[in-house]
Amino acid sequence: MKKVFFVLLLLQSAIVLAEKPKPNPADYTITVHVIGSANRGAVQHLEVIIDGQPMELVSVNGIYGGLLALGDYKAKYISTAPKNHAVYDYWNRYEIYFPSDGAIRDYDEIAIGTPPPSTDAPGVNPKPTP
Repeated sequence: MKKVFFVLLLLQSAIVLAEKPKPNPADYTITVHVIGSANRGAVQHLEVIIDGQPMELVSVNGIYGGLLALGDYKAKYISTAPKNHAVYDYWNRYEIYFPSDGAIRDYDEIAIGTPPPSTDAPGVNPKPTP
């Protein structure tokens, strides 16, 4: 019985001490230009431009704290498409890398293109003037 307890104790220690592999900065080749950042409830929304295309990304792990500062970040693309999905549907996730501390955060793409005009509040996505 003591041997089993000792083995379990060693396994638990190994699991606790096991460290996630650090991300390789060379894997993050996509530039994500953050032009808007908002926390809505427990979800962090980002307005970004990737390869000249405006998009909206949201965090999948909830709120991380403060607003993400505007600017350029490096990311990598992760496909989340189901095995038999329609070719006209996007299933995109971007993993953003923060070199200052080596942290990474996952964001799902929820909108692509210029957002439609909003009537929620004055000045929020106003209709363009001709």
